[in-house]
Amino acid sequence: MVLRIDSPGGSALASDLILREVEKLREKKPVVVSMSDTAASGGYYIAARADKIVAEPASLTGSIGIFGGKLVTRRFEEEILGIGHDTQKRGANADLYSSLQPYTPQQEVRVQQLMNRTYQAFVGHVATGRRMSRSAVEGVASGRVWTGAAAQKIGLVDELGGLDRAVEIARQQAHLGAGETVGLDFYPSPPSWLDLLVERRQPRIPAALADVVKSLEKTPPRLLELPVEVARIARPF
Repeated sequence: MVLRIDSPGGSALASDLILREVEKLREKKPVVVSMSDTAASGGYYIAARADKIVAEPASLTGSIGIFGGKLVTRRFEEEILGIGHDTQKRGANADLYSSLQPYTPQQEVRVQQLMNRTYQAFVGHVATGRRMSRSAVEGVASGRVWTGAAAQKIGLVDELGGLDRAVEIARQQAHLGAGETVGLDFYPSPPSWLDLLVERRQPRIPAALADVVKSLEKTPPRLLELPVEVARIARPF
């Protein structure tokens, strides 16, 4: 299995769920990662436990780290937008992720503990997957970004090359002979010309008109009456 990654990262939870699927897949067959332009942060998180990692020399990878926080917009909403707020909550930390007020000192401690725990899990995955000590991973982590060429020198990447090289390694991992012909299945499947044609011809209509458009298939035009709020939306068209 060749896992092609082109991602700057994102949600820690989503990355962990994808990594779990990679681990389950490795129980059945080897997994080779092929890095595209970017495979950093969460993108590297899901690659860390693969059997082999192949990157382009200029791929951006690494960024082993985590950050979090929130924007407090209460004054902007109240003073600029004129929006008032009445808050009800149950529990000291029910408003932990609310954008109406900053963290309390106690909440700051909790959020920092959460980020530290997630960061340590990230480092642990890399250490296990790359067969490195935690101290060695720490030495190249802390959010540092590396090119594929630099990442190979510090052990985060096995080889330099493109998708074709990753496929060749997968062939070797599957013990296929050099002259043995095999088919490649791509997931998700590339769209057909008909899918592209239908997508291009798909009308861009407001969501408020969606039910009306669907009803045209069943309702004769002379019996169809647009609601007032839909008629207002439809006027510009």
